[in-house]
Amino acid sequence: KRGLYIHVREAGGDAQFFFSLFPQSQPGSVLGGYMCGTAIIGPEAQPSFTRIIMVRLRDPVPGTSEWGGYLLPQGSLATDLAALGIAIEHPEAVDRLLGRFLGAD
Repeated sequence: KRGLYIHVREAGGDAQFFFSLFPQSQPGSVLGGYMCGTAIIGPEAQPSFTRIIMVRLRDPVPGTSEWGGYLLPQGSLATDLAALGIAIEHPEAVDRLLGRFLGAD
């Protein structure tokens, strides 16, 4: 029972997504897993699949309403997490391990 499964639908629309997530190890606040559904940007609704990481923030962080959650090609996940107020002890390891998870084929 180490999984979390979420089915979400667009209110008043056709978009639907399914999340299959595995919970964090204590004391973390991160869920990682997979998101799938039909592509919502494109001429035809084709199945899509991606790896996803969700981070729970304990308190609101100023400026996050402008933050889109997209990482630039040379961006750093550890830098983004630190900007959200999460203490990162080993940023190189965080970037390497999360990058390996998100970029796996």
